[in-house]
Amino acid sequence: MFLFRCYTGLAYQEIRELYKKHIIIVVDGNRWIQINRKKTHNWVSIPLLSQVQEVLFNYQSDTERLLPKVSN
Repeated sequence: MFLFRCYTGLAYQEIRELYKKHIIIVVDGNRWIQINRKKTHNWVSIPLLSQVQEVLFNYQSDTERLLPKVSN
């Protein structure tokens, strides 16, 4: 989760609330995270870099949550 936070700039609370529905595919085929930030209540789009995709691949599961829910 630390690496995920470094590459995306998302806060811990936002990563805990991150679901598969937040991943969108844009016209050029790239994947982005689209989420409403908790503190500012602004919608942001963050590109899924290859390093972030590797992290997500390692934590694939049958649930809708992208990463496991762990304590801070």
